Amino acid sequence: MNIAGALERSGLSVWSDGELHGGAEFAIEIEGELASALSVVVIWSSAAVASEWVRDEATQGRDTNRLVPVLIEPILPPIGFRQRQALDLSAWNNEVTDPAFLKLLGSVRRVIQWTQGSRDVSSNTPSLPTFTEPLLAVLPFEDKSGDEAVRLLSDGVSEEILHALSRARGFRVVSRSSAFQFRDTRKSDAADLLNATHILDGTVRKNQNSLRVTAQLSEVSTGATLWQARYECEDSEILALQDNVTTEVATALEYLLADRPVVGRVDPIAYEHYLRGRQFSRMQTPEANLQAIRHLEAATRSAPGHARGWSALAATRADRLSFVEVGKHAEIAEAVAVAVAVEATRALFIDRNVGEAYAAQAITQPDIGHWLEKQALLDAGLAADPNDVLLLSRRALFLVSTGFIKAAVLDHGLAFRIDPLSPQAHLGQGIALWLAGRLQDADALFTRARTTWPEHWWLWFYHYWVLLNSDHLDQAEHKLTAKRPTGIDQAWVDQQLMVVRALSDAQGDAAARWVDWTKTAKQEILDRFALQIGPVLARLGQYDAAFAALDTIFRPPWRPQIWGPAPFRVRPGAVTAALFSPASRDLRTDPRFAALCGRLGLADFWHKSQLWPDCVVDVAAHYDFQSECAVSRDSARHLPS
Repeated sequence: MNIAGALERSGLSVWSDGELHGGAEFAIEIEGELASALSVVVIWSSAAVASEWVRDEATQGRDTNRLVPVLIEPILPPIGFRQRQALDLSAWNNEVTDPAFLKLLGSVRRVIQWTQGSRDVSSNTPSLPTFTEPLLAVLPFEDKSGDEAVRLLSDGVSEEILHALSRARGFRVVSRSSAFQFRDTRKSDAADLLNATHILDGTVRKNQNSLRVTAQLSEVSTGATLWQARYECEDSEILALQDNVTTEVATALEYLLADRPVVGRVDPIAYEHYLRGRQFSRMQTPEANLQAIRHLEAATRSAPGHARGWSALAATRADRLSFVEVGKHAEIAEAVAVAVAVEATRALFIDRNVGEAYAAQAITQPDIGHWLEKQALLDAGLAADPNDVLLLSRRALFLVSTGFIKAAVLDHGLAFRIDPLSPQAHLGQGIALWLAGRLQDADALFTRARTTWPEHWWLWFYHYWVLLNSDHLDQAEHKLTAKRPTGIDQAWVDQQLMVVRALSDAQGDAAARWVDWTKTAKQEILDRFALQIGPVLARLGQYDAAFAALDTIFRPPWRPQIWGPAPFRVRPGAVTAALFSPASRDLRTDPRFAALCGRLGLADFWHKSQLWPDCVVDVAAHYDFQSECAVSRDSARHLPS
């Protein structure tokens, strides 16, 4: 089987590691060829899956959106490479006219076209991804009763089918937060506004203790009905019904679902508690979070074999950390982490492909250190559940927090594709545009999003933050003084006005007054604002003071840090993200930045994973980042990586 030769016979220029010359520094040669390639084809076999070299090479292709995976044996790719559908060439006849090979050739050519387009931009600028996979929208199934309880059940059926389908390989599924905006007469607009290629819709009718569900799958481009069916079952058999619909829709789309456990019966009362818990958890308030936990605890007590119940409880309890000042209540954070670990483990014992459980475990990991563990959890979760928007957003945040900006842009882009109508996905895409150097597009997106969600604190904050850290200081000041979402602390706004005016008058009195303030303010305030103070001092040329400010919070004993008053507290897992964003570009040009990364355990993480952050290239004119990190690793042995 000579895939490289067949690609060459089809008119492509191909390099394979079989061309390594005797005595060559093969690692350097491979790295050079990978960097220049327009497409990276990885051929998965049993031997390849076991090879660290192959996984490293495939990682570079994946993280730059150039990977085309191929199977030549009936195996699963390694964890971390299952989000993309692998083309099956195990039965290929070595002919370039074989349909399986033609599908591979088409995929390679599409990736080449995308890469050529993306390289029109500077090679150091992250590129936004393009996508070719089918996109399925599961709309909320209708109920005709007008009964609120039946509507909750109907939405629950639709949501569970959506979740199960999201674990299929080879197509993407629009998230609930976007798809469920289309009800009744709005359903006719769903395909256009979601950019979906396929629509799944249906109805639910309840009659005493039985259910009747109809479902229909259609193709948007032709309007053709690809599949339809009607089901009747008892209330307690709802999980089996959802499983049947999921399997048949995936079959109609000609894709395989991830492994799933055997589906049993569930107590109807437990299932209602589960749906109520899901409903409250989406409200994102402290009170609703507690209500959700109570319902989900009741659900898991009555139905201990329901994996999604346990994963929902773990994820909702992990969200509790967003509503607690963990710096002041460390005992709450510790209790939450212990409970989440137990609940997530129960979920994964029942069903190892519940991505939500991996996300919950990742959220409760310490902010500093344990980088390899967090990476493994996020990759395993997305391997199991490749359409989970929370996991994609969490991994994007992790990637920024560890310096992999280009890879983060890809995850943000995918999250936006499958959740195009939610404020959270707009927030992620706006950040991605900023990280990719497309400030004008980021500004336009934030402006449109704030028109739709004018009271969304984080959309307002990041719009301001992008302008502040892209030297659009007049516009940043206007954001602070114009109409703001209600509830934003005036003292915080006054602090930010001082920062904007200091940067606008970098050589003048405003900057001098702000620098003096950093020397005289209370330590508690300095600690709270250190993640901003350090980078701003570096922008003003005050590098000694910048690193002194960061040293006050980034030192053992490692503890949860809080930056700024509510609502702008740093989210769990986001503490080091500020160090690698454009806000800290000046800070990174000083070799002490590499020493700081050593203390945080990041240098050891990069060394062990043999993957280095994007700033290696950005700071090359100032110092050798990898050499400085090597020096710093010896002083960071106390920190788990």
